[in-house]
Amino acid sequence: MGRLKALAMPSVWVMRDGVLARIPANELVPGDTARIEAGDRVPADGRLVAGQGVMADESILTGDPCPSTRICRVNC
Repeated sequence: MGRLKALAMPSVWVMRDGVLARIPANELVPGDTARIEAGDRVPADGRLVAGQGVMADESILTGDPCPSTRICRVNC
């Protein structure tokens, strides 16, 4: 059972000490800079610093049975 949980645990690309590394999402700490790519789940609350063509499926948050896509605009 523990091995299945490890496989199901989401991971995220994070920049630490100038090195990009993939870590389990539950190891994120305040101040980490995460890199999100197409198809990734957003691992935690955060601030979008830069983006291009960003769209988010919010159905998991709203409880809607059908995905509702939101186009995010970023002014950096």
